[in-house]
Amino acid sequence: MADPDSPLRFPCWLLLSSTEDVPQLIEIDGNVCVCLFADRKALEAFHRGKYQEQADSTPIQVCPLANGKDVASCLRNLQHSLDEQNCRHLAINPRPDQPLMYATIGEIIEESGRS
Repeated sequence: MADPDSPLRFPCWLLLSSTEDVPQLIEIDGNVCVCLFADRKALEAFHRGKYQEQADSTPIQVCPLANGKDVASCLRNLQHSLDEQNCRHLAINPRPDQPLMYATIGEIIEESGRS
């Protein structure tokens, strides 16, 4: 059963780069993070904040994940390429107007694999 205090809800979306089919990376507190959204409004707010005037003409590209096992599998599959980019963290619902939450990819794989 999923942790009721976890910000991770399903379905969720792994944000991809608008120009390539690779995860969107951001930096939080000196940590490179992949972006995962469990809140569609947070995803749209992040997109508007990142692309500003071009937000309407820049498509939001995501990899939908239906449950924790999908999240764990996706992150395991990406782990080698993320490690090569020094990305070892995952930002959860990052948006410009909220405190930033992040965890290590290993923690998310472990938590998600149980759900």
